[in-house]
Order: sequence, then structure tokens, then C-alpha cells
Amino acid sequence: MDAAGLTAEQRTSLRDGLSCVAPHVVRDWLDEERLQDWVAQGRRIATTLGPRGERLSSIMFAASADLLPVLGRMEMGEWTRFVCDIESVDGETDFARFPDGLAGLDRNARIGVYRLGRAAVYHSRAAAAGIYHALPRSLAAIAPPLRP
Repeated sequence: MDAAGLTAEQRTSLRDGLSCVAPHVVRDWLDEERLQDWVAQGRRIATTLGPRGERLSSIMFAASADLLPVLGRMEMGEWTRFVCDIESVDGETDFARFPDGLAGLDRNARIGVYRLGRAAVYHSRAAAAGIYHALPRSLAAIAPPLRP
């Protein structure tokens, strides 16, 4: 592990994931502490889920260029907690990309999706994953002023 607490695989995945992001954007993420929070979330996933978590956090880090522009600091923990909750259903895909329609929703709507899904986890992980994969697309079809 390095000074940030990342394994070699995680460090390489993060570096690769950020390689296509403009340097000034990475600097902004560092200044906002968004990148530091991202790394902390990856470490939490690895700690929580063990060896499988190390792999899933590496997948998440590799997708940094797609995920980080959408996830703000306040939302990041909500998202990672939820995808950890449903990781046994379709883990690698959920850590690599958002379901259709999610990125186009505003932050409050996205957080609502995670929280509704987390409430469903206690009854069925598969149902929670279904909510996560289907609800954003449905919400995207509703005009923003009419969304909950």
C-alpha cells in the first residue's frame, strides 16, 4: 500500500482512470478535496467488502473520468454506500458506470434514488438493484419541475 492507503492495483486504476481528464480539472478536484474523498471512499469499499472490495474499488477508480464529474462530495458517500449494498447483484457493472438516466438527474433526485434503493435493500437486494437501474430512466422522462 502507498501513503494514500491504496494497493498497487488501486493506484494504477486511479491513475489510468484520471489519465484522460484534463490536468486543470484534476487540480480543481484536488482543490475541492473531491479527489481525496474519492480515494477515501475507495478505501472504505475495500475495507468493507474485503478482497472483493479491493477489486470493486479498482473498477470504480478506473471509471473516475465518467463518475467523478457527476458525483459531488456530498453525494459520493451516498452512492458508494448504496452500490456496496447491492454489489452482490451486479457489482462490477454498478461500480463501473451509472445506469441510464442517472447522470442527467440533478443531485437531489440522484440521492433520492440511492435512498429509495437503500430502503429496499432490507427487503430484497435484487429489488433495490432493480430500482437503481430502472428509476433514473423513468425520472428522466418527467419534466424537471414535476419530479419529486
